[in-house]
Amino acid sequence: MWATSWQHEANDYIGPVLGLPPLPVIEFTVRRDWKWPAVSDYAAGRPLAWFDDQFNRGQQNFEAERDGTPTLLCHVDPASGLRDKHFQEVRAWAKRLP
Repeated sequence: MWATSWQHEANDYIGPVLGLPPLPVIEFTVRRDWKWPAVSDYAAGRPLAWFDDQFNRGQQNFEAERDGTPTLLCHVDPASGLRDKHFQEVRAWAKRLP
C-alpha cells in the first residue's frame, strides 16, 4: 500500500526501482496534509507498520489520533532507503501483537 505524496506516481517511479508490483494507493485530499487520517481510515483499526521518511510533519497529536490502532512508525532515511533492519523491526513488532 502506498501512502505517499507521490500518490499513483509511486507505482510508476518508486515501485519499479524497489522491485515492487503496482500497489493500491491511499489518496490524500491535500498533498501536503498529514497522512494519518487517511491511513487510519484505510487501516480501519487493524495493526499497521508504517515506513516513512517524514514523520515530523503533523505528528504532535499522533498518539491521541491513532485511537488504539497498533501502529509501528518505522523511519526510513531517504539517503539509504529500506534496509533489512527495517523489516526485522517490523517482524519483531508483529510477533508482540496480541
